[in-house]
Amino acid sequence: MSEINIKKGHNVGIAGIPSTDVIQGFSAKTVSIQPTEFRGIKPKILVKEGD
Repeated sequence: MSEINIKKGHNVGIAGIPSTDVIQGFSAKTVSIQPTEFRGIKPKILVKEGD
């Protein structure tokens, strides 16, 4: 898989207006983050265990 580096942002013009409908999702009791999912950045965890 190739790595894409973006130096400056780019505005993408999307036609239309966003929907105002709210879709109910699900609530997770636990969440997992793996450093391999974030190539090129250093994630910093700000939440402590028990928060």
